[in-house]
Amino acid sequence: MAMTRHPHNDAGKATTLLIVLSLALCVIASTEAQEKMVLPDDLACPATANLFPEKSRDPDFIRYVFPNNAIPRRVSIALVQPEGKEVPIRFSWIGAIRGWGECSGYFVVKGDGNPNCFFLDYQWTGIPGNIPCKEFNLRIPEDIGVKEIAFSSLPSEKPEVLCPMPELAQEITNAFVDCQLNPEDESKSLILIQLLEKATPKYDCRGGGSVPVPAWWLVDNQITDDWVHWLYRKALEKNTSALRVYVKFVDTSSGYVAEYMHDQFWVILHDLPFFILDNWAYIKEYKESILASRELQSPANNIEMINIYSDIARKEPRFKSACDEIISILNGKSQDVITHNL
Repeated sequence: MAMTRHPHNDAGKATTLLIVLSLALCVIASTEAQEKMVLPDDLACPATANLFPEKSRDPDFIRYVFPNNAIPRRVSIALVQPEGKEVPIRFSWIGAIRGWGECSGYFVVKGDGNPNCFFLDYQWTGIPGNIPCKEFNLRIPEDIGVKEIAFSSLPSEKPEVLCPMPELAQEITNAFVDCQLNPEDESKSLILIQLLEKATPKYDCRGGGSVPVPAWWLVDNQITDDWVHWLYRKALEKNTSALRVYVKFVDTSSGYVAEYMHDQFWVILHDLPFFILDNWAYIKEYKESILASRELQSPANNIEMINIYSDIARKEPRFKSACDEIISILNGKSQDVITHNL
């Protein structure tokens, strides 16, 4: 079964589509209050300030009003209190173009005095990163110590993070052919898995024209379909290395491709629970991604999955902690389904 076309390829058409989708999704986000949690990104730092919006403070939030046509693409937030704690800082973005509505979510900021940098882009925040901003609000209570907040219009300041494509893609293609010619040679499989892992981090792959993206986004759809299907089959064969790299592909996927991969991962969660639990210490970092399948929006499927991991927790004490984490997320999804249907 072929994957749906990647939304990040075909830059010209994708940009137009992104604008339309961003508008629709901003309206959806504001009407349904769907908040997105956004984590710091090392590639977004440093965020040298080159935008200086007017600032005002209400009791529990800071308002930034930008001049006409200003497009903040990154923000840096440094907190000094509470020391060492991760603080969810709610943000809201209001577009300067009439009808764009409001996009909102939470930044996760560690109070250690160091800059926590974030990309302001649809992929990470739900904000259309190519549309002028009228107002940007950060809801920071007065008891939180703010050291510095800086906005930048530049997509990145790390051009040295060079894109490995297309050379890496050719290496992967060659290794893929080797595996097809030698399907029983596990050393060939390991080389391919290691190369595929190199395609999952974000690099400066757009020549400064956008935020850094996972390298595999720059490869033809049919080629990456083959990569992902191969990893998936190896994971079903209980290949631990393949599972761990496949999780990274799931985590860095987007759009309809992400939906398809999440549904694939649901099969692994359902059919190979002990394989998942044996590797939980590694893959739990990606637990929100791997438990995002549309299958789990079905109450019956959700309950079935909860029963599978509850039964293991009772019978295998060594897996109880991991099962409890999985069950907690599944219970949350059950509650979301109930709330949505009310």
